[in-house]
Amino acid sequence: MDDGDDQKMSSSAAGSGGHYGYHGHHHHGGGATVGMNDVVDPVCGATIDPHMTRHYVDSEDQRLFFCSSACQQRFEAEPDRYR
Repeated sequence: MDDGDDQKMSSSAAGSGGHYGYHGHHHHGGGATVGMNDVVDPVCGATIDPHMTRHYVDSEDQRLFFCSSACQQRFEAEPDRYR
């Protein structure tokens, strides 16, 4: 399950040795388990494992993780909207 835009990464993702491969995208409910280290995508609210996604942005004093390149791009276009 991929959004077809896996080759496009932020410059921070390309140079930081981040995790690549599986598109880790989990939703609450329906029997999904949430791990202790899971985070919430600030754009769509999906619960994701930060070790299983390569979509992230280093923003101010924290790293924000996204379920897909689409959510990452939405955040990058309007970061103040999602803070």
